[in-house]
Amino acid sequence: MVHTGSRALGPLIQSHHIGDARPRDVVLRADDAAGQAYLNDVQWAIRYAASSRRRIALAVAEVLSMI
Repeated sequence: MVHTGSRALGPLIQSHHIGDARPRDVVLRADDAAGQAYLNDVQWAIRYAASSRRRIALAVAEVLSMI
């Protein structure tokens, strides 16, 4: 298993979309522009993380193949 956690990206996306409000106090509707913008940013972050994990796994496999 390869895990690359982001200690800042998720909170940065959240802060960008809801500011300083507590997440429980904010409702972003998936059917309006603000909600869609948030969901698009979250999907980008998911794709970025998946790509990062894939690249790390491939690099590790390459190193292990040399052993």
